[in-house]
Amino acid sequence: MDHIMTTESHDGILVLRLHGELDIDLEDALRRHLAALPEGGATAIVADLADVTFLDCVCLNLLLALARRCARAGVGFLLIGVNGLVRRVIEVLGLAPALTVVADEPTAMVLATMWQGGPPDDLPSPLLPPPAPSPRSGLPRSGIMGPADRGRPGVG
Repeated sequence: MDHIMTTESHDGILVLRLHGELDIDLEDALRRHLAALPEGGATAIVADLADVTFLDCVCLNLLLALARRCARAGVGFLLIGVNGLVRRVIEVLGLAPALTVVADEPTAMVLATMWQGGPPDDLPSPLLPPPAPSPRSGLPRSGIMGPADRGRPGVG
C-alpha cells in the first residue's frame, strides 16, 4: 500500500501522506488501511493530500468516515495539501464546512499538538453536532426574520 499512502508518527500525531489517483479501483485498499484509525495513542491525524492527483467521491467518503471516527474519539483530524482538483471536489460537494483544512504542515502540527490531552474547547470538531443554542434576547436564531417573528419584541 506504499503507493497509496505512507504514514509517519510524531509525538502522538499520525501523518498520513496519500498519493496518486484515489478512485474506486483503490477503494478496498484504502478502506483496509483507514479502517483501524484512529489507533490508540494518536491525539490527532493529519492527512496530507498534496500528492493526490484525483479524488473521487468514494474515497472522499472514506476520509469523511475517518474524520467522523476521529471526532467521536476526541482525536483531531486535519487536512493539508488540499489543492487543485481535490479542493474543487470538496468545494463543489459543499464539504468544506465539515472538514478542517489547514494551509500547511507546520500549522497543522501546531494545531494538532493542541489536541494532546483531549480536544480544546475553542476548536470544536465540525463533524460533531453543535451545542444547543443559548436563548437570545428575542432575536430569531438565524438572524433572518420570518413570518412567525413579526410582532415579537426587538424584531422589526
